[in-house]
Amino acid sequence: MDYVPKDYVEKVKEHLDNFRKTKLILEELCEINRELLRRREKL
Repeated sequence: MDYVPKDYVEKVKEHLDNFRKTKLILEELCEINRELLRRREKL
């Protein structure tokens, strides 16, 4: 892990948490889209 100044630790943790949540949502969307493509359904 890279060095983070003490003044920024909480903000960095918050940003990392947001990144992880966003990544999970994107993975779910990709999974849904793959299934739609597999079924060849239109939106």
